[in-house]
Amino acid sequence: MRPIKHLKEFSMFLHWILGLLHHLPLLYLASTVGVGLPEVDASAAGPIIESGDEANIGDEAGIGEEDGNEGEVSEAGPGEGSVKGVKTSTETKVDWKTIPTEVRSHIQEITKTNPKLGNLLQNAVYTSQTFLREVPGGLKEIRALKQTIEDAGGSEEIKNLQGIHKELVNQQENLDNMARTGNPMVLDNLIEIAGDGFSKLMPTAMDKWQASDPEGYQYELSKLMVTALKEGGVVSDLNMAFSMLKLNTPEALKEGIDSLKRIADWVNGIGTTAKKVPEKPQVDPKIAEAQKNIDNQKAQLFNNEFSSEFGGWRNRQIVTEVGKVANGRQLTEYQMETLGERVVNDIKNILTSDEDYMKNLRRLYDARDKGELLRYARTRTAKLLPEAVKKAYRSLFSNPVAKKKAATATTTATTTTVATPVKGWQKVDPSKAPTPDQIDSKKTPFEMKFKKQAILTSGQKVYWGTHVPS
Repeated sequence: MRPIKHLKEFSMFLHWILGLLHHLPLLYLASTVGVGLPEVDASAAGPIIESGDEANIGDEAGIGEEDGNEGEVSEAGPGEGSVKGVKTSTETKVDWKTIPTEVRSHIQEITKTNPKLGNLLQNAVYTSQTFLREVPGGLKEIRALKQTIEDAGGSEEIKNLQGIHKELVNQQENLDNMARTGNPMVLDNLIEIAGDGFSKLMPTAMDKWQASDPEGYQYELSKLMVTALKEGGVVSDLNMAFSMLKLNTPEALKEGIDSLKRIADWVNGIGTTAKKVPEKPQVDPKIAEAQKNIDNQKAQLFNNEFSSEFGGWRNRQIVTEVGKVANGRQLTEYQMETLGERVVNDIKNILTSDEDYMKNLRRLYDARDKGELLRYARTRTAKLLPEAVKKAYRSLFSNPVAKKKAATATTTATTTTVATPVKGWQKVDPSKAPTPDQIDSKKTPFEMKFKKQAILTSGQKVYWGTHVPS
């Protein structure tokens, strides 16, 4: 191998190569968050050196000699200045103009004496260029993208939102098509969505119709008026009055006047109707109450089914995570119950403070889509469970105060046969420990139950562990 001429330049070269190697692990991270990068292998990234042509590398590989043209790269096609006996690919060509002069020079030197190493270095250059071209921000950009995906609920939640968005877009396009073609079914959808607001929109809609299509508006309105006049008896009364007036007899005049009076009453009735806003018919309180009870029963049934499935899944997940952090330690029923309550409360506090999560949860709940509701709640909860279990376990089993109290109790037990009972507390045998339904949960926090202490619904204070209540 030929010696390196300049130690300073060689040090710079090593520093640059180490920088390239530092970026290589980012390719794996990029692939995990969906950044598309081409695969690089020995057959695709840069020229492959074949035996028998090693002597021609420096002259024809596109790396200039130290002669004033150093660093210039030939842009010739495959037949002009391409590497002799070398496989090349225009898609994987290294842009040597972006590489420092010292680096190009030393890759040239190494390639002449060690073609394989030179090829690996060119692959590294290509890999680094490809990665930074796709992700100019480097690791910082990848981390920001990964955080954005996690904030959105993860890749699965993004796929779910894409499906929901597609469904909503399709529904909107269907409504738009029905509206453009004048399909009356679009009004059914509008009435369902707008409710009481539909009737409030109609006067404005009539005004806009008159302004945009006065001829069509007058035509339809005229048909309505003719129908109303006929059905109201106005047309027949007018004909009667006209006929009676032509006879000009006392009896005919009286009949004509009666006809005109009926017409006046009809018109005045329309005026009265126009002045009074119609009131919606009152719903029978008994019917309304019965419907409310039915709705409540349906909601309760849905809640019970969801709580049963989700709660069972969550409890199994908590047991699994506890097994990972307990290192073989067996927890009692009360310890598991206490730890579980802590985990559930911590996760609940986190999720209920997330406005986007609660909005989506409410949407799925209102739609009574139990499958999607379960999947959404499980996805978010699963992300928080491991850390929540670790935190709760450390809090309950690594409490310095609890250790100090335990040591005090042990010392007392050594020096005196029985620990001095605390006033107001009664020690019971562990076999007679109170059942959950006997414990006043409002007065007994989970930390107390964890220490095997409880205040019963009767008001009695009992403990059945080694911790003497203070």
